[in-house]
Amino acid sequence: MNKCRVCGEGQLERREIWIGCSHPSCDYWLHAECMGISAKTKAFVSSIKWYCVKHRSMKH
Repeated sequence: MNKCRVCGEGQLERREIWIGCSHPSCDYWLHAECMGISAKTKAFVSSIKWYCVKHRSMKH
C-alpha cells in the first residue's frame, strides 16, 4: 500500500483510511476519501468487500 491509485499520494494525515481490492493477490489500494466513501472508522472500511476493475468481473 504505497500510493493511492486515485490521487497518487501515500499515507496522509487527512486520508489515513485506506480500502484495498478484496481479491487476495491484488495490491490495488485507494484512500477511502478518494473513493467517495466517508468512512468513520477503519473497522467499517475493513468490513466492506470491494473489488478493483480488474477483479470486479471475476467470480468470488
